[in-house]
Amino acid sequence: MDSLAGLDNFSRLALVRAKVDRAKQNLIDMERSLNEFYGYLPGVQRKIGSFKRGEGLHTYNIPFDALCAAGDVIGNLVGAFDHLAYQLILAHAPNTPEDVFRTIYFPLAHDRAGYKSRLKAIKQLIHPDAVELIKSIKPYAGGNEALGLLHKFNNVSKHRLILNVAKVVVCHPGDINSPGFIYPLDEVYFFGIYGRPQVDDYILPTGLETISEIRPGQPEALLPTLHYLITMCMASSKTFCRFSERTSAFPLRGNMQLADEDRTQSECPEPFLPEGNGRLRAVHGFYEAACVRAALDNQSEVGSRKAV
Repeated sequence: MDSLAGLDNFSRLALVRAKVDRAKQNLIDMERSLNEFYGYLPGVQRKIGSFKRGEGLHTYNIPFDALCAAGDVIGNLVGAFDHLAYQLILAHAPNTPEDVFRTIYFPLAHDRAGYKSRLKAIKQLIHPDAVELIKSIKPYAGGNEALGLLHKFNNVSKHRLILNVAKVVVCHPGDINSPGFIYPLDEVYFFGIYGRPQVDDYILPTGLETISEIRPGQPEALLPTLHYLITMCMASSKTFCRFSERTSAFPLRGNMQLADEDRTQSECPEPFLPEGNGRLRAVHGFYEAACVRAALDNQSEVGSRKAV
């Protein structure tokens, strides 16, 4: 890939961010379709749309499309990490053979053993400091719960099943009045849609629960989890920007092209947050700071939970 070897760090990050931006748009479209499905107005107080089937068993009506869209969000985020790994290699070892590239992924993993195997495959091909940053992030279940969850969800959604929001959900191919398909699973991947059923007696003043950490073995609601994962992935990709330093002036064309005087070699662009997603824009700084702290200080905790 000689044509890509000369990309500067701004352009490399732009290529990675394109996948995260696609995930954001997937999520925006999903939220819009869910609001239409339930007849909700965005950002207003609402009851979480569940009903009980026995003690502690919550059931949700939800469109098939929303559950499939959740898989699209997850897939694009995992893709962003793999694109990041590719760009880190191109910056540090541009002569890597194509057959090696086919076996390289960002070392997201189910457990520490899987992570170590994937890291071994990549660590000689990227900047040594990037390797140390990956080690400090611990992108596996038990090290970084959010990244471990991202890896797990991607495998389930891509190869096995659509993700659920309770042990039993009623999936609809059309609007809420269309015939429903009962979808039972032993494992819950998300618990709730706009928030967990137990939050504030089922009522959320602004329509969406906010989470600031992923806890092991405790599934969170669909939309808050996806918001959290998107913001964390954007922050993570930005922290790696400095390890893809420019080797020659080779900016991308179109909207991503900037004059040299408008940026420096070490400059990384501010993450793009789409208009209309004010909640994500407002909390972005908090999540980014937390992610960077976790990477640099080897901290696994990023804050406390709150509902807004």
